[in-house]
Amino acid sequence: MKNSRLIVGIMAWSIVAAALCPSALAETEKRFSFGVNAGGGAITWMSQSWRAGIELGLRFNKHLAAAADLSFGALTIENSSSSGTYQARDSQKWTAMPITLSLLYAEPLSENAAVYLGAGIGYHLFTRTVASETNVFGRLEKDSQKASFNALAPQMVLGLEFALGKSVSLKGDLKYVFGTASRQERANNLDTRQDINFGGASLTLGVRVFLF
Repeated sequence: MKNSRLIVGIMAWSIVAAALCPSALAETEKRFSFGVNAGGGAITWMSQSWRAGIELGLRFNKHLAAAADLSFGALTIENSSSSGTYQARDSQKWTAMPITLSLLYAEPLSENAAVYLGAGIGYHLFTRTVASETNVFGRLEKDSQKASFNALAPQMVLGLEFALGKSVSLKGDLKYVFGTASRQERANNLDTRQDINFGGASLTLGVRVFLF
């Protein structure tokens, strides 16, 4: 509840600040930008996690722009069980680092606000670490395995931007990744195949600074 109120408060403050600023969106045309963002989204199997990243962009004119971003997210899933003489704990840690490039079409809502819609593609780098720990009659055993895979996936972007001046904007991005991948591994002389759905939605808020 507190997080929801904070996000609503930030967005409300942004709208008021943008309304009080002089016309600023026109000043960002034909300029490069640098941005930072943070939020949450799906990593795998629709499991949610935090994420943060950076963005590089180019505003061609008031309608067209391109944005490339690099983000990082992590998710840990833990399970444990126990009995009189037996204790076990295992965990899976997923890390994701997508590198994406999108072409955006913006439609001004006012002199200081715009909504944009775009599409692009991302190269997703994943790492999965599986760790287990068992204790039977006081004998402790640990095991850890690490695997990684990479995949390309298309995405769609819906966003809002509020200009606070000629060089600074606040933005919110809703992205949806259409991502599925398969990975193969060999263990105990057996070949196994795992199908992974890493698609899903993410919501991030950030700041965009126009450099020159």
